Amino acid sequence: MRATNITYPAEKKGLYRLLTTQLQGLTDGVSDLTANLANVSALLNQALTDINWVGFYLMKDGCLILGPFQGKPACVEIQVGSGAFHLFLYLCNKFAKFFLTHGFRIFVKFLFFFGNFFGNAD
Repeated sequence: MRATNITYPAEKKGLYRLLTTQLQGLTDGVSDLTANLANVSALLNQALTDINWVGFYLMKDGCLILGPFQGKPACVEIQVGSGAFHLFLYLCNKFAKFFLTHGFRIFVKFLFFFGNFFGNAD
């Protein structure tokens, strides 16, 4: 793979359109969840200038366990039912609504692979 320098649009709609295309290119045909999540977090970290952390937590044995991410160190484990867990649900819900509203639908599939467990976070 050859590295290229990409200038991301400042306008959100153009940025999200480009990211959607890039995310599809990175994940299409790749069946490994960890590889996909790692590439998604790396791409979003590269493209989004106003964040300090982007990543994933995966459900395992009743806990959210830190998965692939980019940014500052994070909690390794979030216990279901804890205050941190409820904050996590709240943030995921807000994040998903924001991206659905702005037409950035491909990323939602990564947020909602938790869907059957989390249900409605409202």
